[in-house]
Amino acid sequence: MQLIFINSMKAILNKYRFFFILLFIFGFIFGMDNVILSGSFKGIETYKHFIYMGCLVVGVLFLIYQIMKEDEKNN
Repeated sequence: MQLIFINSMKAILNKYRFFFILLFIFGFIFGMDNVILSGSFKGIETYKHFIYMGCLVVGVLFLIYQIMKEDEKNN
């Protein structure tokens, strides 16, 4: 019973992987936009800019990893 549930969940994840990646992109951009627009980058506190840049780099690397993994599956 549990194996059937796991296999069906894997099938759903594989079928809609593209939409989950788009959902992640939307959430990531929405979250970063809220942080920026809240005014937390005002002033000369450079460490906040480094945190922001680090989040952007991590997000892009995660997306590249997911796209490469998806491409590897298709080949």
